[in-house]
Amino acid sequence: MTLSQDILPVIGGLQLALDLALLVGLFILYRKVAGVDQSTWRRIADATAKALELSSRLDKNLEEKRRMVERVEKALAALEKAEPSTPSQRKERVMALLKEGRPREEIAAEVGMSLEEVELLASIQAARTAAKEWRA
Repeated sequence: MTLSQDILPVIGGLQLALDLALLVGLFILYRKVAGVDQSTWRRIADATAKALELSSRLDKNLEEKRRMVERVEKALAALEKAEPSTPSQRKERVMALLKEGRPREEIAAEVGMSLEEVELLASIQAARTAAKEWRA
């Protein structure tokens, strides 16, 4: 007999012992589960259903938040690209739009200034124009 032939009965016996231990464990588990009454099973089923519903609602909420974040990121990117960005650039833009004859409310909304600021800049521009005409 070789060594591998000597080990085979040992392995077979060990396999049988493990199979018996597994069967005993399954039997004990079955006895514990069988002892649980129907109301407990119903409560477990109800809790599981509520957990699944909550999980679904949370997934939907998370997806909505992701879409909101995407919209905010797009808006921020648009603001970064939007002109003008510095106060002097906004002032120049207001003056150019005033020269075009655009309504002051529209200019304020487009440039992101208050109507009072646009009116002040319009007054300054009118005063400069009047001063140039007076000198000439």
